[in-house]
Amino acid sequence: MYHSKPTRVSAAFAFVFCSPLLYQTPAAASNPASAPRPRLVVICVFDQMREEYLDRFKPLFGDGGFNRILREGVRYANCDYPYAATETAPGHATIGSGRLPRNHGIIANEWYGSRKSQSGREFTGRMYSVEDPQFAFKIVNIEGAEETVAPAHRNFHGENFSDRVKAEIPGSKVYSVSQKDRSALSLGGAHADGVFWFQMQPIDPNSPVLNSFVSSTNYYKNSTPAWIGDFMKNEIKNIPNSWESSVPPAIAANRAICTEDNAIWEGGPRLRHQFPFPTRVNGSVNWEVVWVSSIQLVILADFAKEWIDREKLGADDAPDVLWISFSATDSAGHCFGPDSLELCDIYKNADAQLDGLLKKLDAAVPEGKYVVGITSDHGVCTIPEDRFDGHEGGGHFLLGDSSKRTEIEKEFASLMKIPEAAKKNHVARVMDSGWYLNRDLLKQENLDYEAAASTLKIIILKQEGVLAAYTRAELQNEALRTKDPIARSFFNCYDPARSGDVMVALKPWWIPLGPGGDMAATHGSPHRYDTHVPMLLFGCGIARGKEVADPVTPLDLVPTLASLLHINPPKDCDGRILPGAFAAGR
Repeated sequence: MYHSKPTRVSAAFAFVFCSPLLYQTPAAASNPASAPRPRLVVICVFDQMREEYLDRFKPLFGDGGFNRILREGVRYANCDYPYAATETAPGHATIGSGRLPRNHGIIANEWYGSRKSQSGREFTGRMYSVEDPQFAFKIVNIEGAEETVAPAHRNFHGENFSDRVKAEIPGSKVYSVSQKDRSALSLGGAHADGVFWFQMQPIDPNSPVLNSFVSSTNYYKNSTPAWIGDFMKNEIKNIPNSWESSVPPAIAANRAICTEDNAIWEGGPRLRHQFPFPTRVNGSVNWEVVWVSSIQLVILADFAKEWIDREKLGADDAPDVLWISFSATDSAGHCFGPDSLELCDIYKNADAQLDGLLKKLDAAVPEGKYVVGITSDHGVCTIPEDRFDGHEGGGHFLLGDSSKRTEIEKEFASLMKIPEAAKKNHVARVMDSGWYLNRDLLKQENLDYEAAASTLKIIILKQEGVLAAYTRAELQNEALRTKDPIARSFFNCYDPARSGDVMVALKPWWIPLGPGGDMAATHGSPHRYDTHVPMLLFGCGIARGKEVADPVTPLDLVPTLASLLHINPPKDCDGRILPGAFAAGR
């Protein structure tokens, strides 16, 4: 059976040994001020895209999408995130700013901490990465503002590239579109001209408001543009009755490309595990299927192209920016896994949508004065059951059952010499952002915080599937970070106000999910299947037909774009200009 490269455990650690230490000082601009600026910069983020997909899925690609960019642009074959929080929100915030999570503050999709309710009550709980702690904005659609509080960019520290463009280039326009709010907002920032994400309801009553692109009152005070209603009606009308595989049978049968389309662990608890997938039920759209299908790619690409036309992006000398974050690649990857036939179909269609976007840019932007960048927010781990079938190891890190948590509490009580502590929760929350101790309870029981954190670390390290664990004090030890690349990767996404008390790395090919969970595959580790992503540049002023082997990171995209546009990168940018990016003479 095929398993996605890299499959060796040694390869899982490759990024942390080859990547630079901290990414603190950006390179000076190397793009001469006399070089012509592109009129439009379009950055496509394919959520959850491994770099190796460019090679494995190549037989699915035509001449005009990914292959055109590979043929006529620059490929960075060793692009890796230098941090452990390989999730959507940190990835998009990093791509959009060129800054590390420890500096921009988006350390995970969500974290645990002190917050306020809408009524003003203070409590400790889950904080979503784009949650608005001030409740200042409302969701806005074509019918006006809703009562629902909108997500916002307020948890981000500092400025991003979109903010810098708006500040330095009079007349520039910046738009950001995605299916996910955290993706669109993290790229568009606080001052974009428009930021849109998809508001999905499970049942479609043929209302463009319930299943449509929405924004917030931060960008549109009264309502979103009226044309979006007609746009969505047309897109909904064109949704087929089922999602069928478009992969040619010979490729579908090639086990070097994908597994057989009959794995029972694909699809999660609610969806089928093989083609076809019904997208209409009793005449109504089944949005749950659309969300994980290639249909979602079409809707977003059409929406982005509509903005190019309506706003005449790239039509004058004031450079514009369009961010497009495709979420279907992530939702399908979670649901069916990176080796599935379903994901093959997703990338075949992603290539077709990219081809259509490039043709739109060819027609809309005079003299080809546009630049396209392609990258991803993270990769993904292979489904553990796929690896079991090949006898190569991996597993599920199980913490969801109450008995396991009770065992941990009992051992914590024993080691800390706490009487009858099994009835109390000294571990307040386990999240991707870390394991959080109940600090109020520690104070009540007069327990030393550092001792409690060290004790919890000892217990965690005994759990099956755990590779490493670090307390807050350890992450701040420079000597440890210098010799331990995994500790360094956690430090790069550590925020003292938001991170957990103990940070945990699982062994390669282990994922923090139980069997039967919503996601068959996931990400969020410092291993290379999660950190290694594509980085492609193409267009005006970019070198042609070039592959660069130098280690780079997604943090390097923004300073490169800033140099192309002859502006400063965001303040305190951690990235460097991508080596070899510019055509000779620039």
